[in-house]
Amino acid sequence: MDDSLQLYVSNFEREKISGEQLLKISHQDLEELGVARIGHQELVLEAVDLLCALVSTGPPPVGAELISI
Repeated sequence: MDDSLQLYVSNFEREKISGEQLLKISHQDLEELGVARIGHQELVLEAVDLLCALVSTGPPPVGAELISI
């Protein structure tokens, strides 16, 4: 995680944001959590998009080879 976002961790913990809630978070939700800077919101939302992609594809099957490009 980008170091500039560390200051928001306590806000997420205080509000008990679950993984499921995080995957559905919006700009407005982030503002309510105190993430006021648009750039910081974008960083969080980009990370959430990556998490969503991982969740939807799931882990590779056991024994599957990882291909490096």
